[in-house]
Amino acid sequence: MTDQQQNPGQDGGQELLTFKIDSLELALPLTAVERAVRSVALSTMPSKRKPFLGWFSFAGLVVPVISIRDKLGLPEKEIELEDVFLLVRIAKKTVTIVIQDIGSVVTSNASDLLCDERLEIVNKENKTVTCLSL
Repeated sequence: MTDQQQNPGQDGGQELLTFKIDSLELALPLTAVERAVRSVALSTMPSKRKPFLGWFSFAGLVVPVISIRDKLGLPEKEIELEDVFLLVRIAKKTVTIVIQDIGSVVTSNASDLLCDERLEIVNKENKTVTCLSL
């Protein structure tokens, strides 16, 4: 079963959550997103290993926080109070990525490319949105 079959939008397309990291507008399949929460202070280990930034406790679970900035070719930066933690499922595990802003849920249609295992591009109102494959 494809992602499109698992998560069809109203017109049969795939639903994607858009968000920003710096000036990049990105998207993930809505089925991969658990929730978004305000950033908090992280617990860390003495020796950090990229992309692991630390972890925090959420609803009784210890959730790791990772940075995808390096994967996107962006310089690393400190987490700020205005940042948002996006909890996503990767390989049946929940991890958190640090983002700056949540956009909206969009539905790709037949003329758009769909998110899959590869990095794909989705056309959103004449803008380019990068669909992440984590």
